[in-house]
Order: sequence, then structure tokens, then C-alpha cells
Amino acid sequence: MRRYPEKCICISEWDKPSFFLPSVYASNEQRWYADGRAETSHYLLSGRAYGNEWVTRFAQASVDKRYLYSFIGKSSSRVRKRLFRNHMDQGAGGQGDFLIEASDQAVPHFTYDEDQRRRYAEILGASKYALCPRGWGTSSVRLFEACEMSVAPVILAGRWVPVRGIDWTFAIFVGEKHVSDLDRIVRAHEAEWAERGQRARQTFAAHFAKDRAAQSLAAAISRLTSGVNPKLEARYRRAYPLIHLFRAAQERFRKWFPAYQP
Repeated sequence: MRRYPEKCICISEWDKPSFFLPSVYASNEQRWYADGRAETSHYLLSGRAYGNEWVTRFAQASVDKRYLYSFIGKSSSRVRKRLFRNHMDQGAGGQGDFLIEASDQAVPHFTYDEDQRRRYAEILGASKYALCPRGWGTSSVRLFEACEMSVAPVILAGRWVPVRGIDWTFAIFVGEKHVSDLDRIVRAHEAEWAERGQRARQTFAAHFAKDRAAQSLAAAISRLTSGVNPKLEARYRRAYPLIHLFRAAQERFRKWFPAYQP
């Protein structure tokens, strides 16, 4: 990399991208120093290695849609904490027709056992919409699992940059600060769930399925490398320590002051 920096790029599914090199990230996010230097991908590598086989098994099954929307996951981000605080008690366990469930106690670590993985896929398939809030990173693998299962995603990730070259109008984008109004927003689109879900599945088959994923990654790499400016990259590398400190300060402010939105 030191000898041929202009030939190097980074491909990563890590939740906290560095932006040190021109990169293809699953958790790509809106940053002034990322413009023209980063492309967004899906979870090509981890999806193959750690994918939920039950999602693929149930993808073509006909399932009764018991829930208007659902989410099962860890409270790994501020938007998820707000989601649990505002909606969890009103869901299927209460009086609502949706299911929102925190898995922190049931799954204290990062891996789910076979029964939990199957239940996750069953609930996802039984939902008209799938809530896809950001986790530790701006993206979430459940976004692509929802598309595979023909479930329209509701994306709650303000800084996530959608994969380019795709018409994302099948998804509903909800700003993180509007979580308290989430139920009203989704219900306003209830009649559209089947059409949106069908388009989500078509998008998955065209861009993210195993037989298409490599071509999609190659297209992202091609777009990225065609726009790299070697002189500008050299300036970014020299300024990177300051950029890193700036990002670390922003993260600290986000923890100290929940209302802070950089």
C-alpha cells in the first residue's frame, strides 16, 4: 500500500468504516470526506459465511402475514433504544398487530442458536414490513434478508448511503428522529406492502443473490476506481490523523449528548 497507494482500495463489512482508502463498505455513511471515495455494498462475505439458512428456506413459502411490521434485535444503537422504549410494550405482546422485541437477554453474545434463527426467519416472513434500524453500523443485514423474503424494508438509518444503481422506492425511509411517529408512517403505506415486497424480492434477485453478488461488487469497484483522484487521496492520507480525531470526538459527543446529530 505504501508503494502503490493508487492501486489500493478497501472492501469491508465492518460496522465502523475508516475511510482511509477509497473503499466499498456495507456500512457506508454520509461524510464530507467520503464523497466520491466510497461505495456501498451488501453483506456479500458474511452473508455467505454466516447467513441464516432459514431465511433462504422460507423465502419462497406462502406465509400468513400476522404482523404489519416486526423487529427482533439488540439495542445496539440509539435509534433501536428509542424504538424499544416507544413501541415494544404496544406490540404483539400487548394490543398491537406488530412485534418489536429486544434480544439482548435471550442472546447475550453475537450468535443465535438454531431455534432462534428459525424463529427470526418465521417472524420476518410473517410480516408485511420489516423494520431495519441501524445497529453498530449504519447498515443492517436484515435489510437484505427482508428483500430476499419479499418483505418491504423500513429503513431507519439517517446516514446510511443506499447501494447505487438501484431503485430504492420499494423501501420506506424514516428519519431516526421520527421513530416516535413510526407506527403512523408505516400504517399510511399498509395497502402497498405486497407490491413493495415483490419489488424488494426482484431487487434482491437482480443484485444481491449469490449468482449476482459478485457482479454487483465488481460494478461498485469499477465506479469507485474510475473516480479516484491520486493527488486528493494523498492529501486525505496526510490529513487522516485529524479526520480520525474529529470522528472520535463526534462519537463521544453522541454518547454524552443524545440530542447531538452531527
